[in-house]
Amino acid sequence: MLVAPREAIFLRPAGPVAWVRRGGGYVETPVRLGRRNKTLVEILSGLAEGDLVSQMDLRPLDEARPAGPMAAGL
Repeated sequence: MLVAPREAIFLRPAGPVAWVRRGGGYVETPVRLGRRNKTLVEILSGLAEGDLVSQMDLRPLDEARPAGPMAAGL
C-alpha cells in the first residue's frame, strides 16, 4: 500500500493533486485517493513508491486560492 502525508495532498477543482519531485523541480500531479486517517492518505494512482512529494502547495501565489491543504473534507 502506498501512502502520503495528508499535508502533501491539495484540492483543486479537477480533484486532488500532489507536488512530485521530477528532475530539478516539482510537478503538480493528479492523484486518486483511497482510505485515509488523520495523518496519512492512501494513494491509488498518480504516485509511485520512492516519489518525493512536497508538503507545501507550490503553485504560484497569483494562482493561489484561499483553499489550503486538504484538512476538513477528508
